[in-house]
Amino acid sequence: MDELNITPIFIMGAYRSGTTMLASHLASSEHAIALPEMPFVLDIIESNAKTDEELSSLYNQLTQQFHYQASGMSITFDEFAQPFKSNAPRAERVFHILRLHFGLSQGDKRFWIEHTPHNRERVEKYLAVFPNAKFIHIVRDPRAVYASMHNLIRWNSQDPVAFAKKWQRAITYSHLACCSQPDITFELNYEEYVTEQATILPKLCRFIGIPYTREMNAGNGIKLPQYTLKQHQLVGQAPDATRIHAWQQSIDKREAEIIQSECQPWMKHYGMTLLLADPKPITLKETLRYKLKQRLYTPLSKLKRLKDKLITSHTPQ
Repeated sequence: MDELNITPIFIMGAYRSGTTMLASHLASSEHAIALPEMPFVLDIIESNAKTDEELSSLYNQLTQQFHYQASGMSITFDEFAQPFKSNAPRAERVFHILRLHFGLSQGDKRFWIEHTPHNRERVEKYLAVFPNAKFIHIVRDPRAVYASMHNLIRWNSQDPVAFAKKWQRAITYSHLACCSQPDITFELNYEEYVTEQATILPKLCRFIGIPYTREMNAGNGIKLPQYTLKQHQLVGQAPDATRIHAWQQSIDKREAEIIQSECQPWMKHYGMTLLLADPKPITLKETLRYKLKQRLYTPLSKLKRLKDKLITSHTPQ
């Protein structure tokens, strides 16, 4: 089948855990392709649109989505509708627009690296459509993730307990996916990858089936949209092991303690450093203070996201 010339590699995990960094390294291979996050893939493969009216509605919904506009793709309605009208397999709907965007011929073999963190919740749905897919879970110290999000207004992460619950949910989905599909999943620790890339990246490439080259270490495989350049300023560079513990200067000790108290079982499972033997849980007074701070930052976060959307929608493709 022609569509199997493209092998999907889905990276998953919690937000701000290195999914884009890892995708950029893998997509640096001449055998791989990647775009910014493509959460709209699910909309395409699950659609039952058949008539021109239905397809036009789907196309308009797709092209108006923030992530589609940020991806840099520019496809016409006729190009988009062709696989639907020819009753091609659902996977071909996605592969068709990837070939058009990257200028690939029908027979070109490529590994498609898709790095939306929420892939963790779509493993079964993707396998039903992409039977040759593989999945990678990258997990990062939650204190470092919180520090990364805490310092970016877009994320509005000011409440360590609310953050911890979301992080645990993401890890649970990702880890269970790895447990249920051990032959087609690969799990790695962000901190270990950063310090031992020379060993782990070749191993990861063998799992995928992609030839490893040293040029992949720097990671220049994704053209990032303008709005995300600041938060991904380290993407396109070799991993910097000196930054692993930078979170300790970005959040206060009490926030780190609260996060450890909430996430400790998973942190132990992944061998993360525990700074306290018996971390104290959050108090009622602290809960109210953090919730108030989160609420105060919410308008700023919404404004930042609106600004990002406006920048993206007015950026030439």
